[in-house]
Amino acid sequence: MNSTQIKCFISLGKTLNFTKTAKELFLTQPTVSKNIENLEKEVGVALISRKHRHIQLTSKGQYFFEQIKAIDQELTYTLQKTRSTNMTKKATVTIAFTNIAFEQKFLPIFLKLIKQQGKWDIKLKPNMLTGMNIKKELDSGQVDFALFQSDYFYEETYSFTPFFKSGFSAIIKKSNPLKKYIKIPISVLHKHQVFLYSPSINLRSLQILEDAINLTYDKKAKPLEVVNKVAVAKILVSTTTNSIAIVPSLIYNPDNPAFYYRFLEWNKSYSYGSAYLIPTKDKPFFADIINTMREAIKIAKSNWK
Repeated sequence: MNSTQIKCFISLGKTLNFTKTAKELFLTQPTVSKNIENLEKEVGVALISRKHRHIQLTSKGQYFFEQIKAIDQELTYTLQKTRSTNMTKKATVTIAFTNIAFEQKFLPIFLKLIKQQGKWDIKLKPNMLTGMNIKKELDSGQVDFALFQSDYFYEETYSFTPFFKSGFSAIIKKSNPLKKYIKIPISVLHKHQVFLYSPSINLRSLQILEDAINLTYDKKAKPLEVVNKVAVAKILVSTTTNSIAIVPSLIYNPDNPAFYYRFLEWNKSYSYGSAYLIPTKDKPFFADIINTMREAIKIAKSNWK
């Protein structure tokens, strides 16, 4: 049983006329007759009856006609769907994030924009704020992009796309007189107990900042204390008199009612953005992901308090 036999029989079942079927299929009448005979031999039953030059379907021929017509329609639909639709499975792009307040704002926007494009599946992978596992996950291919700050990715194996520059902020109690500053000068920090948030990874900007703050201290001042968790820094500020915590400005959370956040007046900064392995630039999803992140961040920043 071949496709020509099927087409001849379906057409003949509709026209009940060999001449019309031959014209419809651009075949000769003997060719149509031969295909119908061969089909009947394969099926093993008579499908048509010829009486007084009239063609009719037998009862079994009618049943076969209805079934084969439905199968042919389904096959035609499947072929059309396959030709008109990109059947390639969408690639999954994995992005590591640290769940800071700003990421909570812009990542839902990013996901919505990517979904509208309909080209890539996105998997978000939470990472520790300390960033300890980010390089390992990039190197092993567990993640394609890592949202973090630029000064952590100084090796030549990584590329980094910056989205915006950022600096450092002070967390202070609402009763702290330093609240009068829009930007707190480093020169006044020696009068306070300073808790500097510094994760256990090497961030160059924090090391430079620590050195700069230490230069302001005199022998009688309380030394700067380094803590490796933001939550601990906040607890220390809330329980220690005349103290402040210095953290990357990205950790700023406008919804926290317990503290004031004030920018640190300092001429050094780092960039927030996305790190990735150098070959990732050649992946088909690269431009879409980076450009959509930029767009989502722009929208989120316009609504950021």
